[in-house]
Amino acid sequence: MKVVATSDIYRGPKLKDIVTPEDHWPHENHIPKGARFEIGTGETVRDLNPAEQELVGHLYHAGRIISPNNKDGVALIDQEVAIDRKAKLADAELARKAEGGAAIALLEKLLLKLINQTPTPKAAAAGADK
Repeated sequence: MKVVATSDIYRGPKLKDIVTPEDHWPHENHIPKGARFEIGTGETVRDLNPAEQELVGHLYHAGRIISPNNKDGVALIDQEVAIDRKAKLADAELARKAEGGAAIALLEKLLLKLINQTPTPKAAAAGADK
């Protein structure tokens, strides 16, 4: 039965034997929000075995999955995933800039230290006279 995850779902022992992980999932035990996946091999809940029916019922009533036929719900989930992805990219960009800023500050510090330790030509000449 095809479903869409409305939030991140842990692919624990009950899901491990029923749901096959996709290549694009961050981890084999992590079903990401918005993922389209199948539970069991049936087309509808009635076609699933009792354990699969119980699992689908639990996930559905907990609000963790919806049917792909729920076009409005799927569109909302896709929109939320896109917003989350943009926020993560923005956070990563800020972190990258912060790391770059820290590296530049360190280089400036090292350059100043080097400049302050390097004798001027006058000081070098005075030191050579001694």
